[in-house]
Amino acid sequence: MPDPEGNPTEVETIQALGWDPTPDVPEPTALAPAPEPVATGAAPAGPPPAPTGAAPAPTPVPAAPPRPVYTPPAPDPIAQQREAELSQLRQQQTITTINQQAQQYKNNLLGQGWDDAQAHEAATQYAQNQYNTHLNQETRRVANEQAKTAKAYELSHQYGVPVETLRAYNDPSSMEQAAKFYAETTGKINELTAKITNANRAPVQTFDSNTQSSSGSARALKLRYATDPNFSPTDEQLARIMGG
Repeated sequence: MPDPEGNPTEVETIQALGWDPTPDVPEPTALAPAPEPVATGAAPAGPPPAPTGAAPAPTPVPAAPPRPVYTPPAPDPIAQQREAELSQLRQQQTITTINQQAQQYKNNLLGQGWDDAQAHEAATQYAQNQYNTHLNQETRRVANEQAKTAKAYELSHQYGVPVETLRAYNDPSSMEQAAKFYAETTGKINELTAKITNANRAPVQTFDSNTQSSSGSARALKLRYATDPNFSPTDEQLARIMGG
């Protein structure tokens, strides 16, 4: 309504100009609806929240260095040819010996009154049995020889012992024991040699301080005991070997 002087009020003036006299009040911001309650024990719907940061990469564990693998040496063609020739020669000698034994067996049967046909058949069967026995023995011999050679090369690679030295032993246990003893003795000798070289002293002054010859020293006895399977030390020598 107009004021007492007849002038329109401010609100009326604003309304006459077409404006909204309501003061500018910001509309309330719509709130997100509250999440529905999740039942106890049930997995929440939807994928899990993404992690805020990537997980650290695991520290790589260095791989252990590979152990050296023993590779048997390639067969020697010359040695194989020589072995084949020797095997053929042994075969011929064996057949000759078996035939002689079969003939003697036949003669004994004839002397006992057998007729020739029966004695010949029995002698032939005897010869076949002897030859089969020889083949079985030869097969086992070759297999044992191959296993022995393979073991000798393996221990030679492991302990540094000459192959031919190890082949002098007939069973793997003795062969391995000799290889270990040889390596231990050689290691001690090398250690003493290094000490002598550093001290600039002659080897004879360190290896054997007594009046015996070098061939009878404890070092020499140990080396011979380790490498010579036919060496049978005396009680005194054995005491020096074990105590030196």
